[in-house]
Amino acid sequence: MNFPIKVSPRARLVLLAVALLSLFYLILDSYLTNDTSGCSLQRDHIFFLKMHKCGSSTVQNILMRRGFQRELNFVLPRNGHYLGHPEPFRRSHVDARFLSFDATFHVLAHHSRFSPCGVAEVMPPDAVKVTILREPVDLFESLYNYYKLNRARYGQSLGKLLKFDLQMLKSMAKSMPRWGGRIGFNQMAFDVGLMPEDFYKKWRVNQTIKHMDEQFDLVMISEHMEASLVLLADTMCWPLEEVAFVSLNRRLNSTTVRTKLSDTEKEKLRKVNWADARIYDHFKGEFERKVREYGEAKMEAKVAELKRLNAQLADECISQVIEPENPSKDYPVFIYQINENATEVCKLVVMEELDFTAMLKRVQLERFSHLEGDVDDA
Repeated sequence: MNFPIKVSPRARLVLLAVALLSLFYLILDSYLTNDTSGCSLQRDHIFFLKMHKCGSSTVQNILMRRGFQRELNFVLPRNGHYLGHPEPFRRSHVDARFLSFDATFHVLAHHSRFSPCGVAEVMPPDAVKVTILREPVDLFESLYNYYKLNRARYGQSLGKLLKFDLQMLKSMAKSMPRWGGRIGFNQMAFDVGLMPEDFYKKWRVNQTIKHMDEQFDLVMISEHMEASLVLLADTMCWPLEEVAFVSLNRRLNSTTVRTKLSDTEKEKLRKVNWADARIYDHFKGEFERKVREYGEAKMEAKVAELKRLNAQLADECISQVIEPENPSKDYPVFIYQINENATEVCKLVVMEELDFTAMLKRVQLERFSHLEGDVDDA
């Protein structure tokens, strides 16, 4: 005989609360385990404003590597590795052979000078816009030595250049032709589209910052590369493995190849690169806010995991790190020698930009030609 079980209203409420609490923890555990951050599909459309001497070659290699492996379509320059720069980017700067095909571009990752209209001419509306910044004093010191501006533009060492008074240096920044039309003071501000005559106009610099805030989904910070790439992976819904890297174009940490500056010289250099300093300070603050929103403990764990993946990648790919024979000459960087049985991924990880670009052009042209043939045969 079955006897009915009587449950009081109070007990019903307790049971309901326990059930709801169990469901909540089940959902929370699933969220933390999968860590998808609301992602459903990985995103492929990305515009990367490649800044000079900001660690951008490392980011570019990640984007080119992933795109190549997934047969994504790249916006590629007619010649070399610049898309028109110093002219603001526009569609005509793209290799015309790829414009003749009715194909969607997925990735723009080569040097360009930012123009939202130009980007909109070639990239889909849902493209994520990303760039990277670096502390302005360190950036300019690196820029000065990398491009040999002591010989190519200013005729003296950086230390001697900084003996000029501040107003003279600012005048040079505004009116002296940039090396190659591209390289000089306030490099980040110039790359993002600000004209030299506006470098010291507060309203124009503030306008540029506002414009960047509106246009870019993520502004990474070079000094926090791993955390930046964690945020990039999160933004693009990519697994962390896809942003693992080996640093490219990394200089020897030696005073023979770096200009040692006093605190006074650093302060003067920061004032000359005033527009860069304003932009950097703003977006460093924004970056720190994003990290807090992401969760500092979670970020710490993700950075540790990315460092582990980086070490694993280096262990699998790199047999030897070779220092330049003459570290006092020009701008010596480390050279990576890959393992004899290196995988395709390893070869891509250390491939120089020009070689990678040439390969992408060759492969992409072949793929586009086949697509056209399929259409003609249909």
